[in-house]
Amino acid sequence: MRRDSSSAAIAACGMLEMARHMTGEKAQYYEDMAKRLLLALRKNCAVTSKEQSKGLLPHGTYARKSDENPCADRGVDECNTWGDYYYLEGLVRIHRDWRSYW
Repeated sequence: MRRDSSSAAIAACGMLEMARHMTGEKAQYYEDMAKRLLLALRKNCAVTSKEQSKGLLPHGTYARKSDENPCADRGVDECNTWGDYYYLEGLVRIHRDWRSYW
């Protein structure tokens, strides 16, 4: 099985954003799931020393060849900017109110 840490970080941020626009059990469900994803990323993927990597979240993928995508493998199992960005955004979102700048 192939994993992509960057997609997990993006999904966690999306769930936290959705939870902001919901109430009650639905909001709590998505917030809890996002927290579980972020915790799994921290425990299983996050860089713990500068010798390990120059990024924050390894195991991301830029492009992977598949039956549906004939590209050449590029950036497989590496850190990428969007993975690092959304990982940090997710951590900020669970600790304080996130104010989007878009």
